[in-house]
Amino acid sequence: MMDVTAILILIVTGVIALALVSVALAPLEALGWWAGWRGAQLREDIKPPDGYLPAPAEHYLVYLAGVNAISGDVIPDGEQRLVSKLRAALPGTAVVSDVFPYSVTNTGLNGNRMFAWLWRKLERLRLRRPHALLAQLIHLRNMFQVAVSADRRYGPIYNFGVAEEILAGLCRAGYRPGSRAPVTLFGWSGGAQIAVGATPFLVRALDVPVQVISLGGVITADPGLQRVSRIWHLYGNQDVVQRVGRLLFPGRWRLAVESTWNRARQEGRLREIMIGAFNHRPPRNYFDEYNRMDDGRSYADHALDALLRVLGEAGLSVRVTHLPHPLSAATGRGETSES
Repeated sequence: MMDVTAILILIVTGVIALALVSVALAPLEALGWWAGWRGAQLREDIKPPDGYLPAPAEHYLVYLAGVNAISGDVIPDGEQRLVSKLRAALPGTAVVSDVFPYSVTNTGLNGNRMFAWLWRKLERLRLRRPHALLAQLIHLRNMFQVAVSADRRYGPIYNFGVAEEILAGLCRAGYRPGSRAPVTLFGWSGGAQIAVGATPFLVRALDVPVQVISLGGVITADPGLQRVSRIWHLYGNQDVVQRVGRLLFPGRWRLAVESTWNRARQEGRLREIMIGAFNHRPPRNYFDEYNRMDDGRSYADHALDALLRVLGEAGLSVRVTHLPHPLSAATGRGETSES
């Protein structure tokens, strides 16, 4: 019989092999879609579907989930609770949350895919054992799609495909092309990078300013920042993952004064706002309903309030219930500050 060490070596070897295959295949979905080999064909125009449409909204907020999502309909519970709270707090806003940002065809990992059976098994494993090594392959696969979005070679194709799916999601929510209703993309973690990458294509298609909210986002100095009307980057001072963007992407360094990131900052279109002592992963992350900050609110409620303050300052209708700290408050745990 194989001993435990041999079994562990086989498991680790399998995980590494799957990771390497994921790296190699990451751009192929976008390239295959662009070439017409798989998925939906390119659409020259996107029109609202026939039949009943929701009433037009004053503003549209598109939520792009983090890398733990498996489809547009299956996202972690904490993210789903945040989306529900945003809908309740934004009476004039249509919140769109059915776009899967890690696919150019909006096909979830549990959808019409060759290895859908594997992703479903991994999702069931993750529900039972969230920290299991194999369960992290969903996270890893989606991270590679973020890297494709940020890549100067493949990114334009990938981001165009996601922008097309965002347009379709907007139309499903009642958006009328030509209405000039404002659009905000809200990306958590890797979703923030994809939001920035998709923005130029949305601006061109809709002919309206598009603004972006990043929550703990890992963002490069993407060319899409040139077309973002405003971007708010909200982060926690204990969030090591979002800090990777500052360290690994030279365009984020202060010395790169001509990068798109620093130009957006200099022009006043980019604000980096530290909102408290948040981690990227639980506990005490942006979706933590159980642990409390010094003022007694949960971490999740504090993150929600920071989002609502940003939207309120942007002139959007917000139903405010408890927002004790203005955006200009002094730095401190549970308070908001700018870097």
